[in-house]
Amino acid sequence: MINHTEKVRASKGEAFERLAREISENDGVAARVVSELIGFGTQDDCEKIAVILAHVPFDGESSRDYYSSRFDRSFDKRYVELFLRICEKFKIAESEYVKVLIATGYTDVGTPLSRWAYSADMYLKRRATEDFGLVCEYLNEYDKKFRKYGALIDVDARRALRLLVDKLLYEKNIDKTAVRRALLEHAEQLSTPLMALYGEVKAKERAAIVRLLALYRNDVAVERFLKETVAADKSKTVRDIIGKTEKPPKKIGDATAFFEKAMSEGTSYTLSKWRSILKTKAAAEVADRIFFCIKTDDGTSPLVFNDGQFLDMTDAPLRASDDTPIYVLHPLDVAEDSEILAMRISQPFEQIKRRVYYAGRSGNDYRSGILKGSVIPRDEFDSNFKRLGFTYCGSRSGAEPLVAVKFVGEYAVGVKVELFSDSDAACCGEISYYPKTAIVKLNRTLYVQSATPLLPSALPRREFSELTRYAYGLFSRE
Repeated sequence: MINHTEKVRASKGEAFERLAREISENDGVAARVVSELIGFGTQDDCEKIAVILAHVPFDGESSRDYYSSRFDRSFDKRYVELFLRICEKFKIAESEYVKVLIATGYTDVGTPLSRWAYSADMYLKRRATEDFGLVCEYLNEYDKKFRKYGALIDVDARRALRLLVDKLLYEKNIDKTAVRRALLEHAEQLSTPLMALYGEVKAKERAAIVRLLALYRNDVAVERFLKETVAADKSKTVRDIIGKTEKPPKKIGDATAFFEKAMSEGTSYTLSKWRSILKTKAAAEVADRIFFCIKTDDGTSPLVFNDGQFLDMTDAPLRASDDTPIYVLHPLDVAEDSEILAMRISQPFEQIKRRVYYAGRSGNDYRSGILKGSVIPRDEFDSNFKRLGFTYCGSRSGAEPLVAVKFVGEYAVGVKVELFSDSDAACCGEISYYPKTAIVKLNRTLYVQSATPLLPSALPRREFSELTRYAYGLFSRE
């Protein structure tokens, strides 16, 4: 007797597809294989259940299989209902088959199992309405990354969020980053009770609360709480979560990149610190071919560095105290008629010839379409992405667009990107600008989905120009 289930579990790729079609032609065999795969219950088994049922036609619709239905939710619902009928026929307990429904949160976009997600969520919500505690038990058992807790939140937000917060604060041996990720979009319900709880718990728990509140810095009340209450916490551990500041580098690696970054971000160092930095040959060689400046109430005064000292534009040595802040000159700080802009010198990076961008009047347009539709070859895009230092944001669902982010000082640009699976090309979508604090970082992954974008005109001139320059550079073919 052929053991179809063993063959299904051992097969992959096209061989499995052929086997799935063959099995689907016999209702009895398909149902038995599905029931046995439920017992094994790995993610791969759940994926294969959906593929097998994808090939089962319904009366009068033999020509319309699961794949052609795409995202037609009413049609997909039939496959979930078929799955549940099989479970009922073979007397499979809900505590066993629910793992397949939860597995819809762990599959890739476009797979047969991913198309069960909507109906699976509806099932979990209905059951949570009937027995909230039981669905909690199912999720505790099978949902280790907390991807289906949205069903509980939709049914009873306060109760579900309390459960997640308790896990974050008190439970051990769980993925706390995954808990924070599940809580990303629930600031409105969660921030107030968290701030109320803050004053009632010990330092370790306060630290956990602050890490969670840091996800919601777009909220004015939360930001005020962090700056006023948390900043005054008696525990240094708690204060340091939000109070860490960047220090001048002890050692410079790439001197050119260091100076360009300082120019882009408007970073200043004191005269005494610059003397220390410029002692190295590599730093001095770069400094010798760029411009610096000091800023006073009277405006910006350009400087050059030559023979170990700063000089003004008349070649007179700079007379200033050791604590005077000195900047790398940005072209936006140069008057349009300045002689500097007419100079022809070879610079280690674009400074006086650097292209600048202006926000202008943006009205209520928080997102810019200036590059929307721009397409370049994928290999050139990948090269630009790496060279310019962009980072991909994480996504909490397959429906979210891919976003590339680049930081400049206290701000960031987010560029929506579409990478075509059927061609070697990359296409640009909308561009948005954000405060750095609005972009959430969990472990090493950034999340921009809950961040509120800024009007371009609300950004400082330098940061807007630099961020826009990076966005153009991402889709440049130069």
